[in-house]
Amino acid sequence: MRRVVVFFARLAIISLVMGVAGGYYVANRYFNNGALARRLTENYNKKHRGRIRIGSIHWRSSAILELLRDGYDEVVIKDLRIFDSRGRLALRVDHAVGSIKLWDVILRGDFRLRWLRFDGATVRLERYRRPDGPGPKGEQQEIGLLGAFEPTRNEEMSKRSREKRSSSSSRSFIVVDRFELAGITLVANLGQVGIRLEELRLGGRLDYASAGDGQAPRLHYDLRPAAEGGALRFGHRRFSLGKLRVKRLAATRARPDRVVVDATLGLEGAHLSLRGGLLGLRAAPKGPPKGEGADHEHSPVPTVALEAAATGFGRLLARLTGRAIVDSASELHASLRGPITDPVGTLRLAGLGLRRGGIRLDRVQLVARYESGVLLLDRMVARALGGTLEARARLDMGSGLWKASLKVTDLDTRDALPADRREALGGTLHGYVDAAGHVDDLQSGWTRFSLGLLRHQARGPLPRSLRLEGELHASLRRLDIRRLELS
Repeated sequence: MRRVVVFFARLAIISLVMGVAGGYYVANRYFNNGALARRLTENYNKKHRGRIRIGSIHWRSSAILELLRDGYDEVVIKDLRIFDSRGRLALRVDHAVGSIKLWDVILRGDFRLRWLRFDGATVRLERYRRPDGPGPKGEQQEIGLLGAFEPTRNEEMSKRSREKRSSSSSRSFIVVDRFELAGITLVANLGQVGIRLEELRLGGRLDYASAGDGQAPRLHYDLRPAAEGGALRFGHRRFSLGKLRVKRLAATRARPDRVVVDATLGLEGAHLSLRGGLLGLRAAPKGPPKGEGADHEHSPVPTVALEAAATGFGRLLARLTGRAIVDSASELHASLRGPITDPVGTLRLAGLGLRRGGIRLDRVQLVARYESGVLLLDRMVARALGGTLEARARLDMGSGLWKASLKVTDLDTRDALPADRREALGGTLHGYVDAAGHVDDLQSGWTRFSLGLLRHQARGPLPRSLRLEGELHASLRRLDIRRLELS
């Protein structure tokens, strides 16, 4: 009896060992290295507009135990390529290492990683016309890398059946609890705008779920990118990029309706910063009251709170405008707050100048704001021709009505005049000019003025002091002089 028990015990052990060995052989042969890469990419490529190519996906022998425990195991991915819907390369990663849940990959095609690292990659973001027709929402263009992850469409499938499949199909997931990516070259060609970033580093986490099970797609992220430099193309102009530092760019699971950003960037010698973001949905009035004492209807709209700043941006502004900008420690501060449908904006600017011909505008200071559809230039002060210019303006975006005023103090007119007129009209100018009108009807405006000139020279037919007050209509057909003083 004892021999029988020993025999069956040995047989069981041998069977177990052979089963484990056989299972390992099968798993290693058909679900490891190049075989696993082909299995995953073939399944993916059948269902998506883009195409993935992977040289190999290697897991260690200890992954068998992790499979039994439904745990994570280290995986090495080599030669990863993602091609867009045109068949052009959009992403290249030569070598990546991560801790991944293998059962989720094998059974459902989901990618759940505890961590992911790689050093060296090329990312291309190109905007182009969709080669297979408009997208699900009528989009005519796409960004190739993003479009590569879109499911393929069956053109013969009716709209009803597509909606039914979308609501009943299971969701797919890409979850990375922590990633550290370095040595990335990012090249973006987005029509009029092009970007190239060198030595880009990216850390953070990602949680993406596709549409399915009757639910909309979901994307949560918390990213911290940084780059050492690069180039920016805007139309035909090219600009150098300095260091990029993003302390945080996030839309988290706790607040999916909120996007926060805290970033700095060097651009053509300027230092730019942006903080704040979308603060989620809040109720906002919608439409007029329905009747006396009735409440407004409310619908949630995103609210925004952004703070932007820039220093040393005179050179950048000169290249953008083609003007001779003078930078005297330039500073800019801007903010945007409130419902995105009707925000309140402010702008403060100082330390800029403008040179045109022989006239130079220096030490410009500007304060402006936007609120409830009205754009206000609260104050603009600048030094020019040895004197001071001070301006104010108001534009009602709804009605199109505008008005502006300009105060002139002690301007020396000699440098603004031709050489043959400087003796006759050179002097100190002071006074004001007020104007108003409608942006769509230039013939309906008016300009009122009161200007005085104290000539430097008493010689000539003109008196030493001149003062002129009157009104000029926008049609330029009538000039009313109310007062003329000569002394």
